[in-house]
Amino acid sequence: MIDDQNILVPGRGLVNLKAERVNRAVMEYDERLRFGFNPVNNDYIIYIKMPRDFEAYYYIEGEPVYPCIGFGDEIPDPGEAVVRLQQADTWRHGATIYNRVMDSQARVRANQADEADAVNQDVAERLTHKLRKEGII
Repeated sequence: MIDDQNILVPGRGLVNLKAERVNRAVMEYDERLRFGFNPVNNDYIIYIKMPRDFEAYYYIEGEPVYPCIGFGDEIPDPGEAVVRLQQADTWRHGATIYNRVMDSQARVRANQADEADAVNQDVAERLTHKLRKEGII
């Protein structure tokens, strides 16, 4: 069915214009990436094309692919797709993500150390009080 979202492209068949806009935005972000429909899970995904001899679980248009980000049964806005790519891009932002995780862990460890010190101080005070009350010290 040809409507305002689909056009017939010679050699490619029926093309969904909304999906094609997302595909172009994704390819602009990284030329190795594509946007398409995953027939195995019936969802739209951003995927990376793999070498032809790659043994993949997923094939799109006969090409082996590796899915990167799924969008369910809805075609996202091109901007939303690129934002999701940026948030998940460990290749480009791996050091930033790693540093964020390490900083978070350092804060958690510092809070745990502070709590442990407070508990240890309380135990020491109670023990000192008990030993003085019994005349041991």
